[in-house]
Amino acid sequence: MGRMSERFRKRGRESPESVPAKRLRQYDATENRMETIDMLMAQIGAFNVVGVLLRIHQLESLISECLPDDKDQVLAILKRYVNRPPSHATSSYATIVGLLNVGFYPVIAECLGDLVQALQKALLKGKWEKARGLLHFFTELYNCNVINGSSILRLYLSFALNCVADEMDGLAPQLRSDFFAYCVITALPLIGRDLQLSGESFDHLITTLHIYMQKRKQSHGVLLSIFEDTDQQEDYLDTFWMQIIHLRQNNWLKHDGQRPSMYFDIKLSASLQHDLPELEMPEVNLVLEYPRPWVVFRIFDIEYLDIELDRYHLECEILEMFQQACMDRRVCADSLVTLIDRNSGGLAAHCVVEVILGQMLALPKSPQITLAYGSVLVEMCKRRPNLMHKVIAEATLVFISKMSSLRVACFDRLVNWLSHYMSNFFFAAGWEHWEPFFTDSSIDCELNPLAIFMRELLKKCFRLGYHKAIRDTVPVSLHKYMPPVPNALVPYFDNGTPTGQLAQELNKELGMKRTNPQVIEEILARSELDKQPKIHVLITCVLRMGCASFTHTLAALKIMKTVLSNLVTNEEDSHSILSGLFELWVNNEQFQYVVAEKLLRMNIVQAKYIVSWIFTPRLKKDLTKMYLWELLYAVMRHIKNPERGPIVPDDESDFCFKHLMLDAVLRIVKALNVSFEENKLAARHLDDDYWFKWMLGRLEDLLFVHFNDLNKIKSRLIKMCNGPNMCEPVVKIIQRFLALCLKSQPEPNTSP
Repeated sequence: MGRMSERFRKRGRESPESVPAKRLRQYDATENRMETIDMLMAQIGAFNVVGVLLRIHQLESLISECLPDDKDQVLAILKRYVNRPPSHATSSYATIVGLLNVGFYPVIAECLGDLVQALQKALLKGKWEKARGLLHFFTELYNCNVINGSSILRLYLSFALNCVADEMDGLAPQLRSDFFAYCVITALPLIGRDLQLSGESFDHLITTLHIYMQKRKQSHGVLLSIFEDTDQQEDYLDTFWMQIIHLRQNNWLKHDGQRPSMYFDIKLSASLQHDLPELEMPEVNLVLEYPRPWVVFRIFDIEYLDIELDRYHLECEILEMFQQACMDRRVCADSLVTLIDRNSGGLAAHCVVEVILGQMLALPKSPQITLAYGSVLVEMCKRRPNLMHKVIAEATLVFISKMSSLRVACFDRLVNWLSHYMSNFFFAAGWEHWEPFFTDSSIDCELNPLAIFMRELLKKCFRLGYHKAIRDTVPVSLHKYMPPVPNALVPYFDNGTPTGQLAQELNKELGMKRTNPQVIEEILARSELDKQPKIHVLITCVLRMGCASFTHTLAALKIMKTVLSNLVTNEEDSHSILSGLFELWVNNEQFQYVVAEKLLRMNIVQAKYIVSWIFTPRLKKDLTKMYLWELLYAVMRHIKNPERGPIVPDDESDFCFKHLMLDAVLRIVKALNVSFEENKLAARHLDDDYWFKWMLGRLEDLLFVHFNDLNKIKSRLIKMCNGPNMCEPVVKIIQRFLALCLKSQPEPNTSP
């Protein structure tokens, strides 16, 4: 009794002494059952068939004990778990409802009515994944003999007819119609064979979907493909629709995966079926943000998996596992390795790598950071080294062989992932297999995509390892792509010149045990040099003093912060300090990036001046290197989400970010227009100008990275497209982005 009293006190309830014993026992038993039901419902997503069946039996027994007395609490738990995106557990939840329908028909009828209202509410409020999950749940309820075929067909038709009506109306965004079609097309394989027996009603559904698929526009496919040559990179809805056609031609061959309802066929067949209430589809709401389209990523040609739609179901299961456990790389890797062992070994491993890399390189942006995907693959390699290293090597060879068509927007993520993967295995993976791709004389041009890839990959590897160790690992034929030893290049100052005299005095003072900033200011005041040369010499001496490590450099900047802040007041001053930094660390791009970002965070250099510095003529060749774009995106992140410093109002921060983003876009467009005219005068084809293609890709990358912010500069982008002297490739890219980002309007009629 003492233990029970203590438990009630902890939960903040009345003590057992003040409650009748009988009522207390009833309340306690009911509460314990509800907690157990909730726990078992949460665990039913386990991917072990035996464990799922055991939990279904337990849940049926527990819920049956609670009905009809505790109906409200039970239905609340059921609706909470069902009203979610579609998952591997959806069929298990449907099986539980089907088993309860045998003995509690009125309760399940009430539950179905509530779920139809939940579906309508999800569509009304733009909870798209929840709406799709509920539609899939109703589909599984048909398989469990809970609802009749006419109800599910009527539900499908309400979605499909809205697609055609929206397309004919022309006022609804295509993204809305695409979502409705996607819901039905992905649910059809689960019950297509049974529905086909219904005759004309099912034919009407297929015909309606066919009409919509023939008329819909697909301008986004060119923009969202990871490779510019769109082979094997098809629109997601087209891919699923082709699989529906294939299934229908083959009499709806069933997926090999076994649903839990198959083990309860005899009991489920004895239940009465329900007729679903009518679903009232909501009106078009232009304020809602509809799900954006995507392109299905394929790098492996596994024809066997395309049979019976196995590939789609397997990819859904892989993606679900990754999304549930990606924050714990070991648990996620264990789940995926178990899936590989349970399915066709190497074939499943190819699918896992394809799905993870496809998510990592997805456009406009990946759902998680690159490290989340790379760390899971590394853990899988540790568990199945022979298999996983082989599959990743095959994937890497595909990327290298198609490097010329890889979108620049995916380039950084690919290099970051591959360098991280190699750093976990002594940088010894793949060199001998890649070497033949780099022996061709055509890639001797330093702007060739393969040359850029190898050069940037080696730089990233050097950040994660030791220069000499990596040099000894890499084949001699690839040494020409290696960056120099990343040491500081201290400039020589002639003591007979004013510059040399100033440097000598500054070095003497900076070398003191305690540097006095006031003395530094006096030395600068005595110098006869102009302001910009003074700044250049000062930053060179300060960085030279701290060149031993990042810690020393940042400590030196902290000491001299006041002096530098007082000196740097305009764009020319800022460029002088950045010029000194880049000249000293010309052989170490990581130092250039880190120190420049630190100057921004210390409010020594303003963001707009770093952007203008990046696009100065002296750095034109460096625009093909990753570090400058890393710096640009770091600057824009800092302005959009300031981490430290004075508190800036949201409106002011938004205003600064909008102008900074527009400034970066305008500078890239200006450089592209100049290069286009130069090629036109020289009668050179644009395909032969690697620099132009790279900068065009970087414009795409910038717009992808800040895709959610495009509406802030939409009017300026439209005006830019209609302006004079705009080259055609730039106009096409901006128009494609505008078509994709206008989420509240129909897709404009622009040629892809």
